[in-house]
Amino acid sequence: MPAIRLRYWRVLSAVLIVLGLSPAAAARHGQHHHHHLQDYYSGERESTRGAPKQPEGGGFAVPTEQTIRACDAQATELQKMRLDAVLETVQPSDAQRAALEQVRAAATNAANALTANCPKDVPAKLTDRLDAMRASLDAIKVALGQLRPALVSAYATLDDEQKARLVVLSISKPSSPQSPSAGTAAGPGADDQAQPVSLDCGQWPAMLRSWPVHRIEAELSLTDEQHAALYMLMAAQYRAAGSLAASCHDENALTPVARLDAELGRVNALHQCVDALAPALAGFVNALNDEQKGQLNAMLGVAPQPQATAR
Repeated sequence: MPAIRLRYWRVLSAVLIVLGLSPAAAARHGQHHHHHLQDYYSGERESTRGAPKQPEGGGFAVPTEQTIRACDAQATELQKMRLDAVLETVQPSDAQRAALEQVRAAATNAANALTANCPKDVPAKLTDRLDAMRASLDAIKVALGQLRPALVSAYATLDDEQKARLVVLSISKPSSPQSPSAGTAAGPGADDQAQPVSLDCGQWPAMLRSWPVHRIEAELSLTDEQHAALYMLMAAQYRAAGSLAASCHDENALTPVARLDAELGRVNALHQCVDALAPALAGFVNALNDEQKGQLNAMLGVAPQPQATAR
């Protein structure tokens, strides 16, 4: 009897989540569990797990490299996408199965587009690194945008009971966290769907505010013109940090479409940050001589990083 009662309350709670439980309560209910179909489109934010220690000078290298490499990692995860567990759980009609297969096809097409368009290297030059970030974000935005219509259509075909089953499925199987750069292939016994690649824009405000301004001034022997360019860069970084802090939210959205839209929101927020920083960063870097540029790169931990992602 206790086991039956436990199963009853788990299914009932799942149905309440789908049919209108408040977002805050729903997030608390599911925050420690793997969201199978939902997680594929946004997922838990694991992009800093296992990351190398950030250098003393503000840690600029780590988040920029993660953002650039997220493009290839997203392609890998889209290629790994399988809906077997979802199909088994929702027991779709023929029409629903066809709609879900359209999601699979859209994911494959998006993965192929990413493979063709992702940056191939992490550049050493600061200005080139921002350009590579922009290219990575552009590619991810296009790929997820291609996936969205098929996802919206497929999820709309499910009835409330089927949506509740998906929540129960997500509760019943804990997640296996992955780093965005891991890109491990799914094999026998692997989860029936890919882990998502979620951009961690939440770390950017602190990074932008922690640039080693005093050390730059002390060690680079800046001229008045270079000082002015540095202060313009700092002003741009603080404005970008404030904007990101307001727009980057770690929301635990419950539906696949909401999770995908949250990820697209993070992509857009980071893209706006890059657009705001690029002119000021170029102005400061271009004002430095070669020796000063080398010193700045060392402070920020920036060095050539070839891509090692298997395709």
